Amino acid sequence: MNKTNDFALVPAPSRAVEKTAPGANRILSGIVEDALVLTRRARQPRIVLVDDEEYLREMMELAIYACFKEAVVLSFGDGDRAWQELMRTPPDLLITDMVRDGLNGWKMLQMLAAKKARFAVFVASGYATEKDVKQCAGSDLNYSFLRKPFSIEAFHQELLKHLAGRVVNVDMLFPSGDAKAHFNLGVCYENGFGVPQDFTKASNWFRLAAKENHACAQYKLGRCFESGKGVPKNCGEAFQWYLKAAKQRLDVAEFLVGDYFRTGEAIPEDLAEAVKWYERSAEQGFAAAQVNLAVCYRYGRGVSQNFLEAAKWYHKAAEHGVAEAQSCLGDLYRNGEGVRQDMVEAVKWCRNAAEQGHVAAQYNLAVHYTCGAGVTQNYATGAQWYRAAAENGFAEAQACLGFCYHTGHGVPAKKPWSDSDAVNWYRRAADAGNVLAIHNLAVCYSWGRGVDQNHSEAVRLFGMLAERGNKTALHNLGLAYLYGRGVTRDLTQAHKSFKLAAERGYELGSKEMISTEMLLFPRRFTESELVTARTHERFIPMMSPQQFPNVEYGFVFTEPVIDDGNVVFEFPASPQET
Repeated sequence: MNKTNDFALVPAPSRAVEKTAPGANRILSGIVEDALVLTRRARQPRIVLVDDEEYLREMMELAIYACFKEAVVLSFGDGDRAWQELMRTPPDLLITDMVRDGLNGWKMLQMLAAKKARFAVFVASGYATEKDVKQCAGSDLNYSFLRKPFSIEAFHQELLKHLAGRVVNVDMLFPSGDAKAHFNLGVCYENGFGVPQDFTKASNWFRLAAKENHACAQYKLGRCFESGKGVPKNCGEAFQWYLKAAKQRLDVAEFLVGDYFRTGEAIPEDLAEAVKWYERSAEQGFAAAQVNLAVCYRYGRGVSQNFLEAAKWYHKAAEHGVAEAQSCLGDLYRNGEGVRQDMVEAVKWCRNAAEQGHVAAQYNLAVHYTCGAGVTQNYATGAQWYRAAAENGFAEAQACLGFCYHTGHGVPAKKPWSDSDAVNWYRRAADAGNVLAIHNLAVCYSWGRGVDQNHSEAVRLFGMLAERGNKTALHNLGLAYLYGRGVTRDLTQAHKSFKLAAERGYELGSKEMISTEMLLFPRRFTESELVTARTHERFIPMMSPQQFPNVEYGFVFTEPVIDDGNVVFEFPASPQET
């Protein structure tokens, strides 16, 4: 585990610093200031804490004692000794990491699940995901998961979730007149910890604490006003409370103030001011602020464009497991923006994000596998990742998956290829406005592949794209007018469409244009023009289409081209049909 700033956001109380490892002098906000005041208790909560990092155990102990002053905390650095204690006397709560020597967290959870342990388990890990923990814990174990690094507020909420109303009676948390008790009573009512959930009571307790300058309470009261829970919704009032908390250096509040300045909601938009607040929050380790700050540097929003700074902040957030940052960092490595171009690194970060369900990363990873960029080319794996993104509604992936079915790339090859599957995915992507899908769906209608042949519908779809200047659609629309398929035959309209396609660099459009000019405008053609027309496969049928009623006029399918910055990935040639 990386010991530098792995758990920390702001300066620790001086009494905790001298025992910690280098880099650990920035612990989570308010470890003592946010203490939950207990004037009476039902009994002392008994907690077993297991983590192989000594300085992290010390920090979590401080947080526990701040919340429950007389708790009994048994701290262990290895899992084997902790297991002996768990079997000797079951605690009220086990707090454990996952990766360590000896009996690690994975095995411990499986053993506890097998023994049907009745006590609560709180998993804190920077490596595992909630999905991983769920697989180990099963359905019988009472557990919760929090990813490192986390805020003191989130840590306290987990403690209250497991202990309030079970070990400690919330009705005995009498307000002692200070902000700490008021705030934590608000947390209990907000979340239903040991009391019926009541947002009105929660907001009242937060307001009392906020007026006493409690930063977390000011943030929570802002959340109440922003969501309209317990108070009338008022974003302007929310901003004012966020600003109060941000001026006390509460990282999440600094981030939200930046968001308000970025969006211009309830206050005038000011991107430079947004960058300032994002930077304050990001420097404390708040991952969402690191991502937004990276975006500002990447696109020059509120600050001069700087890919080096963008890469730096994406990297910090990516190391915290933020999928959006991992996906964007993969983009930078793919394009060589702010970092040395490295397709292997691009695939690594892309995969990390894709495995967390980030749909754009799933799509990009599919492209890498399809094109063999940074990874061994594998159409089947590419199709699997296209499917993952497609099933999550990503239109580009739906269109590419349709093309895979049309060509047999990465899907079971059968003749005819899975046209109905292709049409299904094209249609879903076309409904989202994807150009590739609309175009190829039109071709399917014109050929009757996977759908009943319908030339009129094909022309309608080609026309939609032709209006946007799509060169392949313009070419195919010209063919429809040339042969009178779905429209009345019109050589003038055909020539117009071919010319527009040619002007946009479409080579077939140039050949079709010259051939139609021979019919429309009798004149002396150059030798090269005649050669172009005569070598064109449709030259004879075009001259006398009535003599060739069954000619295959071959609308052209569009293949996916993924253009991302400086790198263009293209599908290889489609398998030839026989």
